[in-house]
Amino acid sequence: DADRACVRLSAGCALLKICEVPALWTCFSTALLSKLACLITDKVKQVRLGFARRLTRGLCREPGLPNDLLAFFPLSELSPDRQVCQQMREMLRKAIAAKRLRYRRLVLIEQVAVSTDQLINSHPHLLVERSVGVAVFLLAFHPLFFATDSWSDLYHVQCALEQLLEALITAAPLRMDDKFYKDLFTAIHSSRNTLVPQDEVAN
Repeated sequence: DADRACVRLSAGCALLKICEVPALWTCFSTALLSKLACLITDKVKQVRLGFARRLTRGLCREPGLPNDLLAFFPLSELSPDRQVCQQMREMLRKAIAAKRLRYRRLVLIEQVAVSTDQLINSHPHLLVERSVGVAVFLLAFHPLFFATDSWSDLYHVQCALEQLLEALITAAPLRMDDKFYKDLFTAIHSSRNTLVPQDEVAN
């Protein structure tokens, strides 16, 4: 009901506030992160949009929320509401642009064309592309993703990752080259679930 929806939204916004504190963010468990991400696909539209707007504001502020939380937006593709999905895409692009602008200012780079390697080497933890790996994790453990052998589930996961990658590749003011993404996907593909490293289904 409405009261429970308000509680979920308030709790989610409070947790986002906690995430803005680096010392507290490092203590954030993966289980709690997964639960927080579920608000993007909440059954109540007002909760989904309210949480997404608060998330966008937090990501656009300086220093703001961690880049990992950019991975929340693509989860909206698991929801059947296409209108909300489109709004989420726009919020994602806005947040990525804000993060990259801060990144450029931080390393004092004027010429984007020659800056990619320097950016990666100087501040790799600030790369918005790191959110791709987080998105893969969140999608794999999301309650709306039921089975690895379900064509429908896998299709929605594909759409979610495409949404994130499209935003990363097209969003200004900085675009990484093809080799960067190839290396990123290779690293993601070769990673293993540390809890069950031998379980092929889980991995």
